[in-house]
Amino acid sequence: MLGGAKARVKEYNKKNPTKAKVTITKKEIEDKIRRSNNKCPMTGVAFTAKYGNGHGPNEENPWNPSLDRIDVNNPDYSNENTRVSSNIFNNSRGIGKDENLESSQSILVERAQRCSNSSVGKL
Repeated sequence: MLGGAKARVKEYNKKNPTKAKVTITKKEIEDKIRRSNNKCPMTGVAFTAKYGNGHGPNEENPWNPSLDRIDVNNPDYSNENTRVSSNIFNNSRGIGKDENLESSQSILVERAQRCSNSSVGKL
């Protein structure tokens, strides 16, 4: 996760005059995971045991932990601006806000419930 953040900041800094920084440490990341009881704080789903560097099979694992910037408009990876969430949550939220993702999830759940109660049963 830390290596991925450093690589993303390096690419960002090539294109932007305002330079981003990675100040979070491996210990701070590990503390975040430990405090969340090894679960995504946003979904409550347990992280998988595949703690690789985000490449290969880990890249596609939706429940792998992912270093998520809380304020996506702030390019820095600091202890204050990050949380460890699941890949699926982080990728789904993208550059949006948590509230936008929660709202769209609610709509999908309602629609799925309506469809399961209908004779067609399709989304």
